[in-house]
Amino acid sequence: MVEDLKVLRAKRLIDGTGSDPIEDNPVVVVSGSKILDVGSESDVDIPQQNVTEIDLSELTILPGLIDQHIHLGLPADGRPYEQVMQDSDALLLIAAVNNAYKALNVGLTTVVDCGTRNRVIFDLKAASERGLIETPRLFVCGRPLTMTGGHFWFCNNEVDGPDEVRRGVRTLLKEGADFIKIMASGGGTANTDVSRASFSVEELKAITEQAQTYGVITKAHCLSSDSINNAIEAGIHCIEHIGFIDVDGTRAFHEDSVRKIVNQGIYVSPTIQTGFRQRERLLEKAKLQPLSAKEQATADSLKYKHTQKLANLTKLYQMGVTLLGGSDAGCGSSQTDDYVFGLELMVQAGMTPREVITAATFKNAEALQLKDSIGSLESGKIADIIAVRGNPFEDITTLHNLELIMLGGDVVRR
Repeated sequence: MVEDLKVLRAKRLIDGTGSDPIEDNPVVVVSGSKILDVGSESDVDIPQQNVTEIDLSELTILPGLIDQHIHLGLPADGRPYEQVMQDSDALLLIAAVNNAYKALNVGLTTVVDCGTRNRVIFDLKAASERGLIETPRLFVCGRPLTMTGGHFWFCNNEVDGPDEVRRGVRTLLKEGADFIKIMASGGGTANTDVSRASFSVEELKAITEQAQTYGVITKAHCLSSDSINNAIEAGIHCIEHIGFIDVDGTRAFHEDSVRKIVNQGIYVSPTIQTGFRQRERLLEKAKLQPLSAKEQATADSLKYKHTQKLANLTKLYQMGVTLLGGSDAGCGSSQTDDYVFGLELMVQAGMTPREVITAATFKNAEALQLKDSIGSLESGKIADIIAVRGNPFEDITTLHNLELIMLGGDVVRR
């Protein structure tokens, strides 16, 4: 006997694959944690007994959203890393619990944590799997690999040279990492250089080859143009941020590099929204009082960054790069419940809402090598489902109108 049957009825169903929505009385039949069947009511064999009916007749059903790049174990309180690194692991774990709660409650049913200190994220995942706390599905890397003194060195995984990076990969897999994250250039950590590569091609190849041996993917933080080229040559699975910052500090766009990305099938998670909210706050403050010289410089720098990143995202899209939805939330003051804003910016850059939703669901799952279990509403997949008021294919902002969240067949918000 099939147990714990639920039937969801909606006005519209978007399956996440990019297909046309189902608008002819769509239903989803859920058995336990899995989707038993999905489609128009006339095409689905709907159980008649021991069924819980969930009427969403005015809503659109779609797969739970996936954030390809998040940092749950960072406080998202605007403090620089130099201050954050003074926090204890216990305090960072509490921040992670809070961040995970906020992420889940905006429809993020899976998040990809791209770097925390020591065992913070592993402890969060263990607590979630034991039912001690409620979080999105967690896909984690643990401590990112970085050069000595490199970006995120305070996570305590500094490695140099091919032998050390190989050992670093093996250690992370022993600790429970689902994938390998590499800081291939400098970043927001003091005394690191965003315009230069941190690892050589030889070191990156040692990482990718070791990861491939064990069947796990690699993701590389790449702000500098040189780091992007090194990552391409080394066969990185997914490039994060893709800053195209040249050695003179200017932001560029290198078509030759992008053509290689397309030809090699490398995924790109542009984390387009980083810093946008900070600039918004500065602009609002400027309406009330003059900004300090430092604040004005920050606002001007962020304007330049955002203008160039949006223009580059448009070009990446036009050249056929497979783009993913990721927020980089947790860093700076970027909040884990602001994911949809990044999707709005992807639309602003020229992608259609349909393409953006596919990037945030099916393509994200595909990039994680999890497309057989999550990322779309199909028979046999895990029942991670959200429902919103409105039609996201017409207006991406309707994703804010969240009415239901189902995680693994359990309704966690209604």
